[in-house]
Amino acid sequence: MEEHCQASVLRAIAAGEQNFEYDDRTGGGWKPCGHSHEALSYIIKNIAVRAAPKYIQAGKLTFPRPITEAPEIGDKVFFVQMSFGRLIVVTEEWCDNRAQRAYLKNNTAHLNYTWALQHAEVLNAVSRGEV
Repeated sequence: MEEHCQASVLRAIAAGEQNFEYDDRTGGGWKPCGHSHEALSYIIKNIAVRAAPKYIQAGKLTFPRPITEAPEIGDKVFFVQMSFGRLIVVTEEWCDNRAQRAYLKNNTAHLNYTWALQHAEVLNAVSRGEV
């Protein structure tokens, strides 16, 4: 049996997660939607919902955890990549190819440009010895 498209959100609600985001696909990206009851109301309206990201701390710097599950085909994904000795952010549409799966496995994929940029900046600071 195929899993419901919002099964991971429903599991997060059942586990007591309290912070969620929604994307109404109007181009504004993911927005906070508050508590689990509000998340359920968006699911009922067939609006994409996800648990809000958790953060990783390196010294005084933080960045949201990279995604660990493949997004939907066609979703924009932001990858932290090495380029000429420093880390940058590259944007692609998810097509589930080997290279994209490798970035996902290496924990360098985000669903938001700002989060990927924060991740790259923290790693660049670490490589410069600032953290």
